[in-house]
Amino acid sequence: MLEKLIQYLERHKIVTETGCWETGLKPEPTGYVRTIIDGKHYFIHRMSAAYYHGLDLNNDKILALHKNECHNKACWNPEHIYVGTQKQNINDVIKLGNKNNFGDYSFNRNKTHCGICNTPYDNKNTRKYRGKRYCRNCARIKSREYSRKRLEINPKNYRTK
Repeated sequence: MLEKLIQYLERHKIVTETGCWETGLKPEPTGYVRTIIDGKHYFIHRMSAAYYHGLDLNNDKILALHKNECHNKACWNPEHIYVGTQKQNINDVIKLGNKNNFGDYSFNRNKTHCGICNTPYDNKNTRKYRGKRYCRNCARIKSREYSRKRLEINPKNYRTK
């Protein structure tokens, strides 16, 4: 399956001035090119990474990433692609200064204080869960509000100390 696709892509390869390999297929609005094999969608650059770099297509945690020199999302040149993680991808984006549709990727990483209660993000006040930071002070406030509302709704079933 993979060999046949790469043979097809090699026959229809368009080499740009920057050395990028393109397919001539219409890219999606995101800029990436997708193909369907056996009813399953695959990105062309992931297929290239699987063939040339040994990327496991079943592992969604490992990505096919474009090197910093290549800004062409439709490119499938194996010299322009490397295998990495989401964290590496975000760090590359930050280094380049690229932005997504919502602003700077490093915006939340650079925050030093909670946006709600303005307490500092330090070891005492910050809880990390699934790669995100949470303000303990805000969590306490939310918990108290929730308990207060529950007591107002049904005072008989609410435990008291």
